[in-house]
Amino acid sequence: MKKIVLTSITFLFVSLFVSGQSLPTAPSPMKHVNDLSLLLSNSQKDSLEAQLVLFEKNNNINIYVVSFDSLCGYTSKTFAKRLQQKWNLSPKKLKNTAFIFIKPTGNAGERYLYIAVSRDLESIIPDSVLSNIADNQLIPNFKNKQYYKGFLLATEAIKESVLKANIK
Repeated sequence: MKKIVLTSITFLFVSLFVSGQSLPTAPSPMKHVNDLSLLLSNSQKDSLEAQLVLFEKNNNINIYVVSFDSLCGYTSKTFAKRLQQKWNLSPKKLKNTAFIFIKPTGNAGERYLYIAVSRDLESIIPDSVLSNIADNQLIPNFKNKQYYKGFLLATEAIKESVLKANIK
């Protein structure tokens, strides 16, 4: 009985702690590059931001890059979806949008990467292409701590897929 009560109290404490962690607030003004983990230099952030803003202006496609250090108790996919909702970037509301989320900190098995696109882009950038981008552009560069190069190559691959489909 003591073991059950102790386990229940521990579970309750952990649940309260996890649910008490809040998602990061949306930046104001909203940016395409939100480096909450401080992986990029200011010049790298500015360069990537300028490229993504220009791509949005010329092609009506949004690409968002977000790095964070805590999943706030969620799985990576749930965290990404909740953050999209909190920041009003939900793919259900937005059209022509791609997201790259990364949690680079922690030990093996504690680092996460999640890429998603809005429903209207799923036929142009299917999961197989997103997996390829993760496996070939993001992960190898992130393992070498070349975050800017990984983000740059991944966003270029997304842009290339969109341009091949000739979406405007």
